[in-house]
Amino acid sequence: MIRFFNGSCERFQDPHIEGPNAAEVAGLESLRRHLEEKMMGSFSIAPEAIWKVENL
Repeated sequence: MIRFFNGSCERFQDPHIEGPNAAEVAGLESLRRHLEEKMMGSFSIAPEAIWKVENL
């Protein structure tokens, strides 16, 4: 699992949740890169609409 906090991410293990295998991680990374490239400059988000999760 990956947890995002204060603009950074970290990996952690939860014994109740099975994480993706290496092939699935590679596929997700490829998909993320593809979507980022296709979406760049396509829209904007107002600063007041940005939110983040804190105190996990």
